[in-house]
Amino acid sequence: MNVYDFDRTLFPGDSSMHFWAFCKKRYPLIWLHFPAGITKMGLYKLKLFTWGEVMEKFFSFMKYVPDKERMIEEFWDAKVSTIYPWYKERQKDDDLIISATPYFIINPIARRLGIKHVIATDMEINTYKINGIDCASIEKVNRFRKEYPDGEIDEFYSDSYSDMPLAEIAKKAYMISKRGEISDWDFENKKGQKKSDKLIKAYRKAAYKKAKRELIRKQRIQKREEKRANKAK
Repeated sequence: MNVYDFDRTLFPGDSSMHFWAFCKKRYPLIWLHFPAGITKMGLYKLKLFTWGEVMEKFFSFMKYVPDKERMIEEFWDAKVSTIYPWYKERQKDDDLIISATPYFIINPIARRLGIKHVIATDMEINTYKINGIDCASIEKVNRFRKEYPDGEIDEFYSDSYSDMPLAEIAKKAYMISKRGEISDWDFENKKGQKKSDKLIKAYRKAAYKKAKRELIRKQRIQKREEKRANKAK
């Protein structure tokens, strides 16, 4: 099985930002959402928010898009031709995309490319809320192991050292440049390893906090149900 990141790997850019730009031309009210998104990005830099929380705020611009699924299809109608041509030369039937971008953005283009397997951030298209945490860094490995317990990665492709955890479990890993050129992954890159280690810690911390909040939420629901049951008696 060959595994691919998507943004800046198969697609020459950030598909989320491209989709935002595509939508704002048709729905100018999206500009009203811009200041809040920039503010949350700044708070992320100050480590007051996780990247997943920034994503949820960013994609809330879609509240101004009436037919979301149709707009996504129209977006890929316009952008499918920009997919790097080298992919078709390497494509195999069991290829897998693993991306931090929401599934509802990635799956339509994967379908057009003939890619049957997709793992991506599980975000609700109408509420912009993420189930679990966003699919990046070490979380990509976690999701891969969950979906394919006995799976082996023959080749892995990405544009970023944030994907070092996936590269490390692949038999062969490749780095994609800004111009779409392919080179061998540099496992000796100290700057890249440092970036990866930092992200791994952040995502493990985010996963712990999310799980703790979910546990507290369930406990509160259980207590409310117990109170109702006692009153009913």
